[in-house]
Amino acid sequence: DTLGLCVSGGPKTPENLFEWQFSMMSPEGLYEESMYTVTAVFHADLTESPKVTFDQPIWHPNISPSGVPFYFAKDNSVQLVKRFLPSTVAKALAQLLEKSPNVAPTTWVNEDAANQCFSNDAAVQKDFKKKARSLARRTMD
Repeated sequence: DTLGLCVSGGPKTPENLFEWQFSMMSPEGLYEESMYTVTAVFHADLTESPKVTFDQPIWHPNISPSGVPFYFAKDNSVQLVKRFLPSTVAKALAQLLEKSPNVAPTTWVNEDAANQCFSNDAAVQKDFKKKARSLARRTMD
């Protein structure tokens, strides 16, 4: 079930093939009309998780205020050596914005966003969506 999110990326410079920049565009959903850039620094040992950071502010329970996403590294469907390839990371980034935020508190790295997103109060949930959309729109400025 995809919302049409597009992710593309490549090395930031030809001199450093371990530092990549991904661009993410979402035409529909909560983060519609947004253009996020994400920096990923890969390790030569592809069994180590890369350092991944959203370059613009994003309001999401599974992305920290400093832009670091919670990343599921224990996906048994992907061989260990392939878990941290750029293509696998791009797919994980796309799923982060295509799917609803993960409700498991162990995945929350932005507790304020999580408390709003998963509130039982409709007005609080509306505030979450308003802030998420507002920040998403700013990415196009």
